[in-house]
Amino acid sequence: MVRNLKRLILLPLKVILKIVEYAVHAITAISGIVFHLLGMIVLLAAVMCFLFRTEDADTLKSMFLTGIIVYCLPLIGEMMTGVIIALEEVMK
Repeated sequence: MVRNLKRLILLPLKVILKIVEYAVHAITAISGIVFHLLGMIVLLAAVMCFLFRTEDADTLKSMFLTGIIVYCLPLIGEMMTGVIIALEEVMK
């Protein structure tokens, strides 16, 4: 009886936590798409600057590096999330 009452009391909290989890997941997915697009735009700009010889080598190098880092940021975040989920599973 007490166990069922405890589950009933905690049900709204579980629902709220699931809603927050899905909202954060959606925000992460959307920001990942934005970062991928920004990284591709920077890389495309660097390639175009290289082809048309409008920038020097140092600027091109920094543009390529920036594009790669911006493109890879969501991947790093997903790996960190995976590590956190694995640690949670180990702790259970």
